[in-house]
Amino acid sequence: MTGKLASFLLCAFIFTLALTGCQSHRFDKDMHLAFRENPQSMDPALSQDAIAAYALGPIYEQLFQYHYLKRPYELTTLLAEGMPQYSKDGLTVTIKVKKGVKFQDDPCFPGGHGRELVASDFIFAWKRIVDPKVRSEGWWIFDGKVVGVNAWRDAASKTGHADYSQNIEGFTELDNHTIQIKLLKKYPQLNYALAMAFTSPVPKEAVEKYGVEFGWHPVGTGPYVMKEFIRSSKIVYIKNESFHGENFPEKPSVVPAGMEDFDYGKPLPFADKLTVHIFIERQPMWLSFLKGQLDQTEIPKDNFSASVENGELKPELKKKGISLTADQSSTEWWIGFNMKDPVVGKNKFLRKAMAYAFDSKKHIELFGLGAALPSNQIVAPTTIGFNKDFPLREFDLVKAKAMLVKAGFPGGKGLGEINYDTEGSSNARQMGEFFKTQMAQIGINIKVNLHTRPEYFDLRKKSKTQIIYDGWIADYPDAENYMQLLYSPNASPGMNNSSFVNSEYDKLFLEMSGMAPSPARQKIINRMTDIAMEEQVWIPNWVAKLFNVQQVWLKNFLYSDFAYNVYKYYRVDAEKKKAVLK
Repeated sequence: MTGKLASFLLCAFIFTLALTGCQSHRFDKDMHLAFRENPQSMDPALSQDAIAAYALGPIYEQLFQYHYLKRPYELTTLLAEGMPQYSKDGLTVTIKVKKGVKFQDDPCFPGGHGRELVASDFIFAWKRIVDPKVRSEGWWIFDGKVVGVNAWRDAASKTGHADYSQNIEGFTELDNHTIQIKLLKKYPQLNYALAMAFTSPVPKEAVEKYGVEFGWHPVGTGPYVMKEFIRSSKIVYIKNESFHGENFPEKPSVVPAGMEDFDYGKPLPFADKLTVHIFIERQPMWLSFLKGQLDQTEIPKDNFSASVENGELKPELKKKGISLTADQSSTEWWIGFNMKDPVVGKNKFLRKAMAYAFDSKKHIELFGLGAALPSNQIVAPTTIGFNKDFPLREFDLVKAKAMLVKAGFPGGKGLGEINYDTEGSSNARQMGEFFKTQMAQIGINIKVNLHTRPEYFDLRKKSKTQIIYDGWIADYPDAENYMQLLYSPNASPGMNNSSFVNSEYDKLFLEMSGMAPSPARQKIINRMTDIAMEEQVWIPNWVAKLFNVQQVWLKNFLYSDFAYNVYKYYRVDAEKKKAVLK
């Protein structure tokens, strides 16, 4: 996906039991999940955040997926017969598509019966990403990388209509089950991109039948189909009876601790039905979990100190059979400046003053459960390309005030009010007030503006902000995925929300992005980091650590930073659940 917004990672990874009806009706093996926001669409081309990716995960599949068990993360096949075959020059890629895979049954097909998946379904889906009218944030996946895509997109922009009958040279259907991709340059990250929700195959019949409503009528090849979606209430999935089949990964030769009783080699999925309950606040979920009504949840920050001590669950929770997992994620959080803004964007010393005045360690204590890692650069420490020698940013009010003088606003005089825009949750509001208090120490007056998620997205895309609290859930474990966030062609409405433009950075990005990991590549990444931090485009804040608790009856749980199709692996032990809750 484009990068999935980090502000949604914690809420997207919650799995709960049904919250209605008496407990005696909950002793089945059905899975129940929960989100704290509605997905904005169930269209793969619009899967720009983590909630959308998780919502699509049960329905849509991709050519490749992340091996559920392996760390460091490793790609494996899903809809592809094997891994991509690259030509000697690295510019021609051939991929075989599995035979016998069918789309789910749906009224868009003759007789309502799903037809076989073919190579052209991928090409059609990828054209939709390229089509400017679709407005897919996944456009960056192909932009300037695949032969003919930019010309096809430009023609569609000029005429106001994309001609899907017109071929794109870089996407070729060699036969019904073979795709050929021609690249303009080496693109080592392509394999990762083909594991993202954006690149899921979709049937042309569904898009034509449902038109603008296609985003609420998903038609995929995955283990589940969507039966019901009631906005702000629930999403119900049932097993796809025409699913092509898949097994849980085989047992490794060395089994890591905590994975001894996984369902190795067994057919997927385990649940006949999934229900996603949509919540706005964390407290109702937490209380339900404590009552045994939830399979798994995050620990809200307001309940963390009462639940965890010295990195372990308190005894009263352990006695209930509850377990805790703590995972360092690749989710990066930062304060972002709009470089187009005539105030904050045109005054580097003003941005540096704010950076010195912002105490990330205190922010982590208040909002990161005291366990997140302070961030000092663009790339997260769990990612290839992280510079372990780059110094941490200082919190220094003396330097902050000196920078404010250099900015031309001693003590904040003459500066005026500066807008800080964020989402409207209570947690986001509290973080905004914290930032406001921090800046007040040096005389900067901040106005905190709260918005709904669609409003917030719209403001960012239109560059109508000054300062935002922003984040990124990496699409794949490589520095290129972070560095693209400051590449100028990706400026708003793309993923460069700061609309940063720097010719040296852009040149180095193009060079780095075509290279495999190496000392030479790392040197380029380090220089790009120097540029971004010297310009203070962001105030890097912290990298999230995720704390999840699971009931004793939830099996096969394993956190993944990059896989969004994980629901198929989980199993509820109905007998154990009954024994605990009866």
